[in-house]
Amino acid sequence: MTEVRLAAATRAHLLELTDGIRSEDLAEVLASGFSSALEGLESSCRDCPEPCALLFDNRVAAVFGRVPLRQSLLGGCEVAFVWGLTTRLVETHRLTFMRWTKVVVADLLADCALLVSFVDARYTRALQWLECLGFIAGPAQQHPVSGLPFHVVSLGR
Repeated sequence: MTEVRLAAATRAHLLELTDGIRSEDLAEVLASGFSSALEGLESSCRDCPEPCALLFDNRVAAVFGRVPLRQSLLGGCEVAFVWGLTTRLVETHRLTFMRWTKVVVADLLADCALLVSFVDARYTRALQWLECLGFIAGPAQQHPVSGLPFHVVSLGR
Protein backbone atom coordinates (compact mmCIF):
# COMPACT_ATOMS: atom_id res chain seq x y z
CA MET A 1 0.00 0.00 0.00
CA THR A 2 1.22 3.50 -0.84
CA GLU A 3 2.07 5.72 2.12
CA VAL A 4 0.57 9.16 1.47
CA ARG A 5 1.19 12.38 3.35
CA LEU A 6 0.97 16.12 2.95
CA ALA A 7 3.96 18.26 3.91
CA ALA A 8 4.91 21.90 3.78
CA ALA A 9 6.64 22.31 0.43
CA THR A 10 10.40 22.79 0.69
CA ARG A 11 12.98 23.75 -1.93
CA ALA A 12 13.95 20.06 -2.06
CA HIS A 13 10.34 19.19 -2.98
CA LEU A 14 10.37 21.82 -5.73
CA LEU A 15 13.61 20.46 -7.16
CA GLU A 16 12.29 16.89 -7.06
CA LEU A 17 9.11 17.98 -8.82
CA THR A 18 11.06 19.69 -11.60
CA ASP A 19 13.02 16.47 -12.17
CA GLY A 20 9.86 14.41 -12.59
CA ILE A 21 7.39 16.96 -13.94
CA ARG A 22 4.79 15.72 -16.41
CA SER A 23 5.33 17.09 -19.91
CA GLU A 24 1.88 18.72 -19.97
CA ASP A 25 2.57 20.50 -16.68
CA LEU A 26 5.86 21.84 -18.05
CA ALA A 27 4.16 23.01 -21.27
CA GLU A 28 1.57 24.86 -19.17
CA VAL A 29 4.25 26.55 -17.05
CA LEU A 30 6.17 27.65 -20.15
CA ALA A 31 2.95 28.88 -21.81
CA SER A 32 2.33 30.98 -18.68
CA GLY A 33 5.50 32.95 -19.36
CA PHE A 34 8.02 31.24 -17.09
CA SER A 35 11.38 30.10 -18.45
CA SER A 36 11.41 26.88 -16.41
CA ALA A 37 9.33 24.76 -14.07
CA LEU A 38 11.47 25.87 -11.14
CA GLU A 39 10.91 29.54 -11.92
CA GLY A 40 7.14 28.97 -12.07
CA LEU A 41 7.14 27.00 -8.82
CA GLU A 42 9.26 29.54 -6.97
CA SER A 43 7.03 32.39 -8.15
CA SER A 44 3.87 30.53 -7.11
CA CYS A 45 5.33 29.65 -3.71
CA ARG A 46 6.34 33.27 -3.05
CA ASP A 47 2.72 34.37 -3.40
CA CYS A 48 1.31 31.41 -1.48
CA PRO A 49 1.12 31.46 2.33
CA GLU A 50 1.29 27.65 2.69
CA PRO A 51 2.48 25.70 -0.37
CA CYS A 52 2.14 21.93 0.12
CA ALA A 53 3.70 18.80 -1.28
CA LEU A 54 1.71 15.62 -1.78
CA LEU A 55 4.06 12.71 -1.15
CA PHE A 56 3.62 9.08 -2.15
CA ASP A 57 6.11 6.85 -0.31
CA ASN A 58 8.15 9.99 0.45
CA ARG A 59 8.39 10.91 -3.24
CA VAL A 60 6.81 14.09 -4.63
CA ALA A 61 3.61 13.46 -6.57
CA ALA A 62 2.47 17.09 -6.63
CA VAL A 63 3.09 20.55 -5.23
CA PHE A 64 0.14 22.91 -4.89
CA GLY A 65 -1.09 26.00 -3.14
CA ARG A 66 -3.77 28.61 -2.68
CA VAL A 67 -3.31 32.37 -3.01
CA PRO A 68 -6.10 34.42 -1.40
CA LEU A 69 -7.40 37.06 -3.82
CA ARG A 70 -10.21 38.50 -1.73
CA GLN A 71 -10.67 38.17 2.02
CA SER A 72 -14.10 37.80 3.58
CA LEU A 73 -15.31 40.44 6.00
CA LEU A 74 -16.37 37.59 8.27
CA GLY A 75 -12.92 35.98 8.29
CA GLY A 76 -11.40 33.47 5.96
CA CYS A 77 -11.13 33.78 2.24
CA GLU A 78 -13.82 34.68 -0.25
CA VAL A 79 -11.89 33.97 -3.48
CA ALA A 80 -8.55 32.21 -3.96
CA PHE A 81 -6.37 31.28 -6.90
CA VAL A 82 -5.26 27.64 -6.71
CA TRP A 83 -2.33 26.14 -8.55
CA GLY A 84 -0.65 22.78 -8.74
CA LEU A 85 1.93 20.83 -10.68
CA THR A 86 2.37 17.08 -10.82
CA THR A 87 5.06 14.50 -11.45
CA ARG A 88 4.88 11.34 -13.52
CA LEU A 89 4.26 9.51 -10.23
CA VAL A 90 0.55 10.38 -10.43
CA GLU A 91 0.26 8.28 -13.59
CA THR A 92 1.09 5.10 -11.65
CA HIS A 93 -1.06 6.10 -8.64
CA ARG A 94 -4.13 7.59 -10.34
CA LEU A 95 -6.74 6.43 -7.84
CA THR A 96 -4.63 7.45 -4.85
CA PHE A 97 -4.03 10.84 -6.47
CA MET A 98 -7.75 11.36 -7.14
CA ARG A 99 -8.72 10.30 -3.63
CA TRP A 100 -6.22 12.62 -1.99
CA THR A 101 -6.90 15.60 -4.23
CA LYS A 102 -10.59 15.35 -3.33
CA VAL A 103 -9.57 15.64 0.34
CA VAL A 104 -7.25 18.57 -0.42
CA VAL A 105 -9.88 20.46 -2.46
CA ALA A 106 -12.48 19.96 0.29
CA ASP A 107 -9.98 21.37 2.77
CA LEU A 108 -9.23 24.36 0.53
CA LEU A 109 -12.96 25.07 0.22
CA ALA A 110 -13.53 24.81 3.98
CA ASP A 111 -12.60 28.45 4.53
CA CYS A 112 -12.79 29.83 1.00
CA ALA A 113 -16.03 30.24 -0.92
CA LEU A 114 -14.60 30.16 -4.45
CA LEU A 115 -11.47 28.59 -5.96
CA VAL A 116 -10.27 29.69 -9.41
CA SER A 117 -7.38 28.80 -11.68
CA PHE A 118 -6.17 28.89 -15.30
CA VAL A 119 -5.52 25.69 -17.24
CA ASP A 120 -3.81 25.31 -20.59
CA ALA A 121 -6.53 24.17 -23.01
CA ARG A 122 -4.10 21.63 -24.49
CA TYR A 123 -3.86 19.87 -21.10
CA THR A 124 -6.98 17.76 -21.47
CA ARG A 125 -6.03 15.32 -18.69
CA ALA A 126 -5.91 18.19 -16.19
CA LEU A 127 -9.25 19.52 -17.38
CA GLN A 128 -10.82 16.05 -17.02
CA TRP A 129 -9.34 15.63 -13.53
CA LEU A 130 -10.60 19.07 -12.45
CA GLU A 131 -14.05 18.24 -13.81
CA CYS A 132 -14.07 15.06 -11.69
CA LEU A 133 -13.25 17.26 -8.68
CA GLY A 134 -16.26 19.47 -9.47
CA PHE A 135 -14.53 22.42 -11.19
CA ILE A 136 -16.33 24.09 -14.08
CA ALA A 137 -14.28 25.25 -17.07
CA GLY A 138 -15.21 28.46 -18.84
CA PRO A 139 -14.58 29.06 -22.53
CA ALA A 140 -10.96 29.16 -23.63
CA GLN A 141 -9.34 32.60 -23.68
CA GLN A 142 -5.97 33.76 -24.93
CA HIS A 143 -3.28 33.79 -22.25
CA PRO A 144 -1.95 37.37 -21.99
CA VAL A 145 1.70 36.25 -22.24
CA SER A 146 1.74 33.37 -24.73
CA GLY A 147 -1.51 33.96 -26.60
CA LEU A 148 -2.30 30.25 -26.21
CA PRO A 149 -5.81 29.19 -25.18
CA PHE A 150 -6.38 28.73 -21.43
CA HIS A 151 -9.57 27.95 -19.53
CA VAL A 152 -10.61 29.70 -16.34
CA VAL A 153 -11.80 26.94 -14.01
CA SER A 154 -13.76 27.53 -10.84
CA LEU A 155 -15.29 25.65 -7.93
CA GLY A 156 -17.53 27.11 -5.26
CA ARG A 157 -19.02 25.76 -2.08
